[in-house]
Amino acid sequence: MDKHGPHFSFCYFNTVVLTYMSLEDHLSMLCETKRLWLLTPTDEGKKLLRCVYVTNEVKMFLEGAKGIPKDLLPVAGGALAAFDTYMGGGRVTFGMDPHQKDRAAMMARNAPPADGICDVRVLDPKPQVRIFGAFPAQDIFVAMTWHRRRLLAFAGAVGRAKKQWLHLFADMSPVVSEKVTDYVSAPVDPV
Repeated sequence: MDKHGPHFSFCYFNTVVLTYMSLEDHLSMLCETKRLWLLTPTDEGKKLLRCVYVTNEVKMFLEGAKGIPKDLLPVAGGALAAFDTYMGGGRVTFGMDPHQKDRAAMMARNAPPADGICDVRVLDPKPQVRIFGAFPAQDIFVAMTWHRRRLLAFAGAVGRAKKQWLHLFADMSPVVSEKVTDYVSAPVDPV
């Protein structure tokens, strides 16, 4: 996190080509009503190659807002670093099997995969955090909820994220695929 904190903006689409106009319109509406925020790279000069949208809950975590425990402030910085890598087109390690993935996977699908809920795994610094979300399309991640990893009940966390998805995207399904590149474009490594 730089000295000014995370960067958020209203939605704009001139730097990333989106696949479906209806998705673009829907994301714009969610941003205009402040239900989602477009995260922008902490390095303002860095080109945005993939998108991350965050709910108010995740935005507050990333900003270290009032009520966020002080021990999680460095963890929020770790989350921003992971998102910067993702948004800048850096290599992503992606766990396709919710139960058999590399411990160092940056992102992973959760059980059941048919729900389309994935998480960003903030492994360092401790304590670990998981940021749950889903992909409405390739290279567009919507981060909806976050939880400390310690003693996390994944089924409950996935259920909460799924409920949030339905609240935001009632008639749209998230990406569900056995091909990692349907979630994230190269460079991506399934692990």
